[in-house]
Amino acid sequence: MLVEPNLNFNGNCEEAMKTYEKTFNGKDLKILKYGDLPENPEFPIDDKQKNMVIHGEMKIGETIFNFSDTPDDYAYGNMMSVALKVDTEKEVKDFFENLKEGANIHVDLCPTFFSPMYAFITDKFGVNWQFIATKD
Repeated sequence: MLVEPNLNFNGNCEEAMKTYEKTFNGKDLKILKYGDLPENPEFPIDDKQKNMVIHGEMKIGETIFNFSDTPDDYAYGNMMSVALKVDTEKEVKDFFENLKEGANIHVDLCPTFFSPMYAFITDKFGVNWQFIATKD
């Protein structure tokens, strides 16, 4: 079984994807916007939606992440976090530094009983991230 996270955004998906591409050294970035779809009278697309992402994907580490903007009437809720386990404390610190602007920091950079370096944030896009170093 393969599990792929699907992260949803409220109109700022492309910005989030480009931030994550830079932060996590993402590979194989793909973005399809609503405006790229063939016209369909049963699925009208207004000017606001044309620049929204209907589907995006990127490889982060060995995992494919899926991304999309969601319609205005979508019920938002974020009961999950993406946990990235990496080898070094430096990687945790780099990820944290790249995403801390505008973020809600739940646990600042610190050693824990389960990791030599850990942080837990909700970034400016509303995604919960846990960064966990597995080695010193």
